[in-house]
Amino acid sequence: MHSSQQPAPLCWEHSLAAFASFFSFELVDFLEMCYILLFGGVLALMDTPCFKTMKTVKDHREYFSKYVNILTRVTGKGIAFLFLGCALFSTMWDNLESTGLKILAFVLCMIPIIVGIAALVIGFIKSQKLNKARIVFAQEGENMAALYDQHARTYGGHHGGLTMLEFSDMTFKTMGFRWEDTDLKLIFNALVSNPAWRTNVTNFTSYGQQHTDMAKIPKEDLLGWVRGGMVWL
Repeated sequence: MHSSQQPAPLCWEHSLAAFASFFSFELVDFLEMCYILLFGGVLALMDTPCFKTMKTVKDHREYFSKYVNILTRVTGKGIAFLFLGCALFSTMWDNLESTGLKILAFVLCMIPIIVGIAALVIGFIKSQKLNKARIVFAQEGENMAALYDQHARTYGGHHGGLTMLEFSDMTFKTMGFRWEDTDLKLIFNALVSNPAWRTNVTNFTSYGQQHTDMAKIPKEDLLGWVRGGMVWL
């Protein structure tokens, strides 16, 4: 990629830069641009506020949530933003000759890098708080299963689970603090193994009525988390 081609943090410009790198036989830059496009596209699809009701978007979000779950977590997004910012900066710095353009590349690429660092710090703090709750629950030992059954009132039974409110109530009665709604979404996203159970799902009954199943964490996932190690949000 020559100095006349000025890559910018936009998907279509990265596409042009990738094609230019490929046809100019700069395969390393081409692969790097493909990685940036791939990660950027996945992050854009997972976080876009538009087209949430489209079946294609919902299916892809569930697919990525299942197989690329790290990009749905705060720490995972922080790592991805750091990678994207550093990779884009290194490509622009090596291929741009103008000092002004290099300074501009530094300024532009520092934005995702700073966002990535901030996400890592926030994710670390929230993960530490969740791990403290896990340690307290682990001290319950065999009583943890009974504690779960006591609070799983909405969806009881073997195939049920704790809703976000019930999980927050359980930690409040055990440790004396509640979770914010945003923290609960992060916790359930990290602990629940079934992607369909991580968010509220609206179904239609045979009579055409809407029925909303709330997000819930099953007993197996909860006990597995308590008996396991630290989970990064």
